[in-house]
Amino acid sequence: MKLLAKIADERYQTAAGVEWDLQQCLAEWQTQGQVPEFKLGEHDIPN
Repeated sequence: MKLLAKIADERYQTAAGVEWDLQQCLAEWQTQGQVPEFKLGEHDIPN
């Protein structure tokens, strides 16, 4: 839903933020076989 938010401030601000979240999901899936909930966009820091 963060990718589709109508309000711009609620969406990802950078591609790097999306990438970090996806990498986090992949790492959790590969090591744990599941992806626990985590706060999206914590590493989405615009320049």
